[in-house]
Amino acid sequence: MMNEPSHGNRPPTSRHRRIAFALAASVSLLAAGCGSEEPGLDAVSQSPTTLPAPTTTTTTTIPTTTIDFDRPIDQGIDPLDDGATPADVAALVDDMRGQTTNIAVQVERLAPFPGLPGPAVAQILDVSVSLAPADDEDRFPSTAVVRYRTPEPAAAMVKGSDDELRSLGWYKADDVTTATDGGELTEMRFLVSGRRPEELQLEASVESVDGATVVELRYTVLTAEDEAAPDDGPSYFERLSAWEDDLGFPNAAELQSVDVATAEDLGTLRVTYRLEADDEADAVASVAAAVNRGDYQLLGSDAAEPPGSGPLRLVGEDGTIVTVDFEPGGEDEVFEVVATTTFPVAPLDPS
Repeated sequence: MMNEPSHGNRPPTSRHRRIAFALAASVSLLAAGCGSEEPGLDAVSQSPTTLPAPTTTTTTTIPTTTIDFDRPIDQGIDPLDDGATPADVAALVDDMRGQTTNIAVQVERLAPFPGLPGPAVAQILDVSVSLAPADDEDRFPSTAVVRYRTPEPAAAMVKGSDDELRSLGWYKADDVTTATDGGELTEMRFLVSGRRPEELQLEASVESVDGATVVELRYTVLTAEDEAAPDDGPSYFERLSAWEDDLGFPNAAELQSVDVATAEDLGTLRVTYRLEADDEADAVASVAAAVNRGDYQLLGSDAAEPPGSGPLRLVGEDGTIVTVDFEPGGEDEVFEVVATTTFPVAPLDPS
């Protein structure tokens, strides 16, 4: 499952998970925010291939696959609506997955993402987005991850991505290739001169598997206010976190981040808060008293007598079930409160 870290005052722990990325040789990348190429990191030149005979030709081998990459495309392009409910988020995420003509356009429905259309044939397997409110400099932290598969050769996409990104001012800070059961896994990290990794970076890997290439790429960026929205309306963060208004949490609960992620046939939507309280019982009592005045109500035995410790279970007017967990917040008398709901997504048949 693509569990992504929350933002806010807690930096993402992205190095604990495999990041994957593949681009076709013809990908185009948004040049906004890109500086000049890192000095001393010129691409390695390749020696020309000597043909053994005039009749010999060089061809690109497409992996043999039993996966149906000729599926119909039935995706929208509209971003998440203002005031979206958990059901609205579930419907949009489900729509994003599957056969696609443009990976970047799909991810941009939920979060900022560079203009990387990817290979001509691809199927989005899973997506993960983590957004946070504006920081002290009015920049919105955002992380977007997309995992997809393609019939294109892994080696060709690795080289094509490196060449294209270098031409647009990115430089490759890390590049590791390891052997796997299915072939090879190449992990890369691209940066831009003059920008810190937490401000702008593209982490990626490309893996050969049986009959395809599986790709995952992770884009981390601090966006200016005018770039943090898909149109002239509310920001990505405001759209994805809109459902938490109905929870009716106490005003003392400070919203830190909102996340959505899919894995196989399950989606997870969550919001994270910072809440000051004397102890866990005080934090639980504060949340329990507040939600009973909102659109959600305590569920089951919690409604009769709220427990002295988490989790709490809530139910919305439409039947949405939300679990509220309480964890130490890393400071004295501070708790991290996480409200989570799950939803089914249509599984993508592997063949």
